[in-house]
Amino acid sequence: MRIIKLFFADFGAKLLALVLAIFIWFLAVLFRTSKVNVNIPLEFSNVPQELIITEYSPKQVVAEIEGKGSDLVKLALSKPIYKLNLNNLRYGRNFYRINFADVTISSGIIVKSFYPETIFVKSDFRARKPISVFVPYKTEIPQDIYISEVEILDNVILEGPESQIFQITELATESLEVTNSESLQIQKKLRILLPNEQLFRVKPESVLVKIRLEKEATKTFDSLKLQVMFPQKVVVKFKPQLATIMVSGPESKIANLKPEDIIIRLNLSGFKVGNYKLPAEIILPPQVYLKKCEPKIFEVEIKERR
Repeated sequence: MRIIKLFFADFGAKLLALVLAIFIWFLAVLFRTSKVNVNIPLEFSNVPQELIITEYSPKQVVAEIEGKGSDLVKLALSKPIYKLNLNNLRYGRNFYRINFADVTISSGIIVKSFYPETIFVKSDFRARKPISVFVPYKTEIPQDIYISEVEILDNVILEGPESQIFQITELATESLEVTNSESLQIQKKLRILLPNEQLFRVKPESVLVKIRLEKEATKTFDSLKLQVMFPQKVVVKFKPQLATIMVSGPESKIANLKPEDIIIRLNLSGFKVGNYKLPAEIILPPQVYLKKCEPKIFEVEIKERR
């Protein structure tokens, strides 16, 4: 209790003394000259139009600066920037020695040194080319409705580094969400996704996409011939030799579908002599889907050729 009484005795005077001490310390800090290290980000200016910066190092430089505390406080409001003038940039690898005059920093602060002292910049020629675009999509539409066509109505030009741009054959848009709609034709604007937003640009940045929806249709094909692939050194017997296939898909696709568009086959390469019961491989055109195959299993007998 005695210690507590001593602490609160003349409490107002003690609090005032504490505030004055903090104020004097703060003034001392503001007017004392100090040295500190700060990270300064890089900015580039006057890059030749025919070139693109593909790589540079470091991303920021460390500067040792000197100034009064009041001037150093200003750095929180006006951050220093190193502006590198690249009007003499050349294709390939370039090295620039840091120039103190290129630093934008508050007055009253002196830059004493930099680390590192050299900046590496790599450039490539700027190239352009037309690029195809595809649209990934997810749907929330009834099961008897199909997306039969996705058409991109805009021509797209890709711009980027010459050494990389010709390795890119197509770009994707953001995912297309198709929900339940009474209309069988929809148009939407979708943003194009870039492989690297720092190196590449596209014009336009978004494309107009037309989506055509169609109702489901089904069709049955009877007496389709089974194709069997096997080595010449064996004799193969199989039954049945014909199959019935039921398929579904968009009305326009199913209406134009012909028997010769459907392949039913057994690939017996690698099979040894013996008897087998095997399902057939069924190959259908795009947007056509198998609903049923009869029979499901084919009986196969493989014998050595004599």
